Order: sequence, then structure tokens, then C-alpha cells
Amino acid sequence: MKEGTSEVKAALRWVWLIVTLATSSAAAMPFFAGAPAIARVVPVCSSKAAGGRCLLCGATTGFIHIAHGEWRDAEQANDLAIPLFAAFALNGVCAGFYFGGRARCRF
Repeated sequence: MKEGTSEVKAALRWVWLIVTLATSSAAAMPFFAGAPAIARVVPVCSSKAAGGRCLLCGATTGFIHIAHGEWRDAEQANDLAIPLFAAFALNGVCAGFYFGGRARCRF
């Protein structure tokens, strides 16, 4: 394998790991922190603050509803909340298997 190719693959693994940590944290946070604590950490959407609409507005609220098993409320908060949560969770599981297996093989 060419040296440049292995460097690109290593860089992509790092990007995937960082994105996975961020998205998995976003999906897991509602299970461990209450809505008031999350509201203190999550910034107000600049589009919403300017009076506009944002594709992801309501996703945080949707994730909180998902954590409580309130699927209908999650969908009402944002149509993408459930598919986005599922994608984040699935990515976390896949990354866990991938990186867990690589750790046993010592990269």
C-alpha cells in the first residue's frame, strides 16, 4: 500500500472517531442530563434567534423526548429527530465494533 494512502486512511479514521464522539455524546446526553442542564449547554440557534427556520431546530428537544420514550413528541419537535438519533446510535455501534476490533489487533 502506498504511504499516502495509509496516511489518508489514518486521517479518516481520526475524523470518524472525533465525529462519533461528538454525535454519540449528543445522543447520550439526554439520558444522563435533564432538559434544564442541556438547555444551559446547547446554544440558541442563530437562525431561530433571527426569526428564521432551521432544519435542525427542535432536534435537541426531540432527543430529550426519545430518552423518555416519548416518540410522538420527538417527531413533533423535529421530523428528523428520530432518524438522526438512529443514525447517531448506529454510527456509535459501528465505530465501537470497528475501533474495538482494531484495538485488539493493535492497529
